[in-house]
Amino acid sequence: MGKNLSRWIICWIFGLGIASSVYAKPIIIKENLGGHPYEFLSDWKWLYEHGDNIIIAGRCESACTLALKFDNVCVKPNAVLGFHAAFIPYHWPKKVWPKATRLLEDVVPQELRYKLKMPFTSFKMQYIQGKDFPERLKCK
Repeated sequence: MGKNLSRWIICWIFGLGIASSVYAKPIIIKENLGGHPYEFLSDWKWLYEHGDNIIIAGRCESACTLALKFDNVCVKPNAVLGFHAAFIPYHWPKKVWPKATRLLEDVVPQELRYKLKMPFTSFKMQYIQGKDFPERLKCK
């Protein structure tokens, strides 16, 4: 999904961006399998800058986890976050994309890095349960 299209969809879903963030409901992620890391990062940044809160309450994999980079995000105990090495889009066979992979590694909280095989060298998904996240990232 292109950057402009994804922003348009976000605005459309959340009232065309007309409502003030004070009155806006939080964005709840129940199932998101990710996508292009830099497009997701741009979208999460846009939501952060507009004061939208994000609750990870279900499955959030790959580029979806980049939301953790911002402090307007919290994780519910029932959430499941999946991490893996990023791959270069449209390249066959799949090849690790080092710059994007570092971006994905950087959002893993220090307290949880021991649960994952790091650095990410495989496309195989590694999961962390929401209940295992540090208190500072859990939804209050």
